[in-house]
Amino acid sequence: LLAIQLVVFGCFCFYLAKNIKLGISPDEIYHFNVSKAYSETLGIPPNSPDTYDYGDITTKPFLYFWVNGRILNFNIFEFDELLLLRVISIIYSLLTLVGIYYLSKELIKNKKLQFVPVILMSNTLMFTFLSAMVSYDNSLNLFSVFSIFFFVKVLRGRKLDKNFLLWVLFISLGSLTKFTMLPLAFIQFVIF
Repeated sequence: LLAIQLVVFGCFCFYLAKNIKLGISPDEIYHFNVSKAYSETLGIPPNSPDTYDYGDITTKPFLYFWVNGRILNFNIFEFDELLLLRVISIIYSLLTLVGIYYLSKELIKNKKLQFVPVILMSNTLMFTFLSAMVSYDNSLNLFSVFSIFFFVKVLRGRKLDKNFLLWVLFISLGSLTKFTMLPLAFIQFVIF
């Protein structure tokens, strides 16, 4: 069931990624152009007249854009850059759905009901639409879900050292992606 759901979700997202014009999704032009600016350097690109429209790009969380820049650098087959980054976003969302499934396995004991959160999330139109677009929210969702998953495992005392490190890793990756990860990290640390 999980594989079928992921294949259907992935195919529909790919259809959206191929057929929706650039800029229909919120902030997609910003994310795409900043990613291209990151592809021109190995570090964080300096502010320049070309990047003034995007604000101060040197002080914002950089992980999503840096990874996209490296993906664009390794585009040796010269795929359409927009479609390539959209496919990467779909992969992030597919991994997010896998994380939701693992989390539901931790929290829901009835095997038949463990697929319900995945089905609900993959059929949420906003999640599906955003999954097919260039947006740092896709990687943030991935890091958030896995941080919650490992946090639950830490609270249950399972392999405490390994799960604690993975929990901190995913919180850190999410914080380097977008500032909105910080409230989730704060809540988790307070509960811990």
